[in-house]
Amino acid sequence: MPITLLSTSEALDLYHDEENNWLYLDWKGALELANVQEDCQRILTYIGQLGTPKALNDNSHITHISWELLKWVAEVYLPATARAGMACVAWVHSRALECRSDVELLLPVADNCPPQLSMFDDVAAAYAWLRSVRLPAAPVGQQ
Repeated sequence: MPITLLSTSEALDLYHDEENNWLYLDWKGALELANVQEDCQRILTYIGQLGTPKALNDNSHITHISWELLKWVAEVYLPATARAGMACVAWVHSRALECRSDVELLLPVADNCPPQLSMFDDVAAAYAWLRSVRLPAAPVGQQ
């Protein structure tokens, strides 16, 4: 499977899975709002450049995340990804119980707006689900 590293930072390794035309976001460590905001701006740029309608959001390597950060993701970042063309995100939980429970609190906020989110305990299940999602074809002229 051809996968290309697009960007790397302290908090994120960002890849493009060319075969599946989706982004693979490998988050790591203790996440801070300012760093994540910078990384998310880069992600939005790549969504626009590559036209990727799906993302595999891997949080399995996160060790800490704040409620402030999760609230920003739900209220600002996820709607921005939808406006940029993101239709669905497979979200892999962190192995850290504290992070996982905080993300569970995010769901009611994020469920009210696109993109479609689905939560998973492991990357393999997220990958399988993302491959199974069929999106409507883009109207002529918007491809």
